[in-house]
Amino acid sequence: MATTPPKKNATPAKKATAKKPANRGKSRRPAGLFTWLAISVVVVLIAVIVIVKATSSSPAKQSTAFVPASPAVVHEVTNVPASVFDAVGVTAPAVPVSKPSVPKASQKVLEWPDANGVLRPTVYYEGAEFCPYCAAERWSLIIALSRFGTFSDLGNAASSSTDYYPNTQTFTFLKAKYVSSYVNFSSIEQTDVNHNPLQTPNAKQSALFAEWDQNGSIPFISYGNQFFRIGSSYTPDALKGLSREQIAGNLSDSTNLLTQGIVSSANYATAAICQATGNKPGNVCDSPGVKAAKSAMGI
Repeated sequence: MATTPPKKNATPAKKATAKKPANRGKSRRPAGLFTWLAISVVVVLIAVIVIVKATSSSPAKQSTAFVPASPAVVHEVTNVPASVFDAVGVTAPAVPVSKPSVPKASQKVLEWPDANGVLRPTVYYEGAEFCPYCAAERWSLIIALSRFGTFSDLGNAASSSTDYYPNTQTFTFLKAKYVSSYVNFSSIEQTDVNHNPLQTPNAKQSALFAEWDQNGSIPFISYGNQFFRIGSSYTPDALKGLSREQIAGNLSDSTNLLTQGIVSSANYATAAICQATGNKPGNVCDSPGVKAAKSAMGI
């Protein structure tokens, strides 16, 4: 640390004897002390940040491995008794269900080819595995489509643990196949549960989605271009805390409050599909439960 030199007299009479400043050495700080203090503070801060990061818990990534759905659960979901559809109709007091939307003007029935090139009225679904609203809607869509054909290769899925309505139990259409004599099914799962890309829509799928779902909301469902659904028909909160086995196991009970919501939604979806297929098959499209949905939908 620099010291100020003693002042010189303009006309010194005699040479003054230099005096050593009292206690000067005791008050002086070692050179570089502030530098070392600053370095020490930085080191401590870095250590604290490292410790906090090491000990803090970050959200764990959910598994993205494909797991085939249980055959027993799939059987219960795809074989809901006709008596349950008819007993429920569209009455679900505990789980309010919304109707599909109808286009403002009459639309030509959407027909896309199946894997064998056969054109049929087509149901198109676009969603994502992380999405809780997609998770809820897949239940009723699978149930409805199972009245017209057969699913295979459905997979287990649960919505994101960090989104609204976390871990909603459901299925994925990622590898699903569907066979029917009345309707074709086309699906896209945009991303997995961790928001990683999964499937990319083709030009026709993208054009349909852009035409009717300008806000880009999911799930999006086109029932042969005759009716549409944007978003879920009932709240995913209705499925909260329930396993796939529990949900599926109650689908044969028309008095179960959750079943009433899922089946009401499935009856609406069935009525929309019937509008595209020309009311075929008759045993489905003319059943009391579907007629109740048609009446509510104004068809």
